[in-house]
Amino acid sequence: MKVRCIKNKISAIPQQQVRKWLKKYLNYDENHSLELIKKGQVYTVYGLHFWEGHPFYFICEEEDGEYPVTWYAGFFEVLDDRISKYWRLTYHSTELAFAWTSLVHKDWIAHKNFYENLVDGCEEEITLFCKYRKEMEEEFDSDSPA
Repeated sequence: MKVRCIKNKISAIPQQQVRKWLKKYLNYDENHSLELIKKGQVYTVYGLHFWEGHPFYFICEEEDGEYPVTWYAGFFEVLDDRISKYWRLTYHSTELAFAWTSLVHKDWIAHKNFYENLVDGCEEEITLFCKYRKEMEEEFDSDSPA
């Protein structure tokens, strides 16, 4: 999946309820420019995450970024809507009533705390993410959308 950033301010989101939710989630003023994502930039999506019904993309903000971060899908337009052949569906819930659904690679699902370990720089998770990153980039760079 490939997306292009078309908005990088919460105020650019047309739905008032979504803006309110994002301000709370992102802890930013509505007119604050989210400079980590750049308008016009194309990103490979490494996973999808649905939180309270809102879709988020896992993208690397920089070409050489070490791990993906989640960004609200409304900041992007979809250029290639194919879902990666490496993604698997997973559902999580906690005793605190938090629940979320994700489409991520199978090792992300299989390794407890995969994302936290990746962000913390753990070698095993870095190696796995780099492997899937390369495969997904090749998957979406080599074929044109159907």
